Amino acid sequence: MLAGIEDARAEGARAGKAEAILEEMAAARTALKRARQGDLVVLCVDDAVGVYREAMALSKVSSGGTAFADPGELEAPEG
Repeated sequence: MLAGIEDARAEGARAGKAEAILEEMAAARTALKRARQGDLVVLCVDDAVGVYREAMALSKVSSGGTAFADPGELEAPEG
C-alpha cells in the first residue's frame, strides 16, 4: 500500500502522511484519532466488535460527532 501511495505522489496525487501500522487495534485507534470533522474513515478489520467499541469510546472524548446511530446494531459475542 505504501508503495502505491508513493507511486501516486510521483504522478501528482495529493497524499498526506502515510504510515504502516500492523497491529489492528493500534491502526484503528490511530486512524480514528487522526480523523478531522468531515473525514470519512473506512476500517476493514477482523475484530469488528472490538474496533466498534473503541470507536464509540473515542467518540465520547472527541469534539466531533459520530456516525454511529445504534450502538446495539453490531452486538455479537466476543471471540
